[in-house]
Amino acid sequence: VTMPQKIYTFEFLQHMLNMQDFTIELGSMLGHVELGEALDGQPLQIMARHEGSHNIWCFDIWHEMLYEDSKRHDPILDE
Repeated sequence: VTMPQKIYTFEFLQHMLNMQDFTIELGSMLGHVELGEALDGQPLQIMARHEGSHNIWCFDIWHEMLYEDSKRHDPILDE
């Protein structure tokens, strides 16, 4: 249910993400960034949050490029 007195903001950045190469395009001046390096083995998090601190939804996106680095953060994966 939407409430007219509230302000709703949505931002879709899928045009900046290349999920095949796992990079993000930051424009002609900054180029692209490899997300595997930037995330240091942690998943890319996608979420929506209410104005308080209540998460509406949150999920992690894993890519095969993250697996080796993720072992440093979770010893179970290193077995």
